[in-house]
Amino acid sequence: MSEPALDLEALRSALAGRLFGNPLVAAARLDSTNDRALALLEDGSPEGTLVLAEEQTRGKGRRGRSWVSPPRLGLYASLILRPPADSPMLLPLLTFAAALGIARSLEEKGCGDVRIKWPNDVLVAGKKVAGLLAEARGGSPGGAAVVIGLGLNVNQGANDFPEEIRGRATSLRIATGRWWDRTRLIPDLLALWEEEHRILLEAGASLTLARWRPYSAFPLGARLRVEQDGNTRLGRYQGLAPSGELRLEMDDGTIQAVAFGEAARVREE
Repeated sequence: MSEPALDLEALRSALAGRLFGNPLVAAARLDSTNDRALALLEDGSPEGTLVLAEEQTRGKGRRGRSWVSPPRLGLYASLILRPPADSPMLLPLLTFAAALGIARSLEEKGCGDVRIKWPNDVLVAGKKVAGLLAEARGGSPGGAAVVIGLGLNVNQGANDFPEEIRGRATSLRIATGRWWDRTRLIPDLLALWEEEHRILLEAGASLTLARWRPYSAFPLGARLRVEQDGNTRLGRYQGLAPSGELRLEMDDGTIQAVAFGEAARVREE
């Protein structure tokens, strides 16, 4: 039996009156929801515009990777944000607020041990269930506009993932042993994402980072390997800098702030 499609009428009704999810742009199939949202952003679509696709043929992941997007099994969405022009320092933290909202929602729904792997992967039981990708444009008057893409594995089984990622990917269905109604899931995710976004804009970076910290997949002092443009850094995790950079204590005792990269924990004997 094929998976049910999103109920767009019920979804629009559930999102009525909210900022996130209005307007809603939905398609059965897109190359990339981020690409569609970026085009809408350039055309002047308002903050809160949400692009959804039942399938992506070229879904985007971080660092040029692809996001596997089989039809009707996951959530493939992109949201347009137009943050105030007078708060450019908050731009790097928009994905932190998004990941925090997603993690909180999954935790509240009983998904078990939910963590965030810096900078923007959401894990359940140590495996990746969601990823976020931000792409900025100078589209807001006097400032940047941002599209944040979300890929969330919902009803995939193990065989729905390529063999090379099966050992480190999961879905809500695999993690909980039950099927999920994607139409009902979306408004709950967006509600907490919007709440965390508002907290960031109103209270600033320090509160968002404080709220993010308990979800970190890396404990303080953990030894990490960070791959960055072909270079490798090894150090101990010392939390986050004010703009969300990873703070690494190097072997010589100095602290380096890493703005991007692929971090992994190094197991010690």
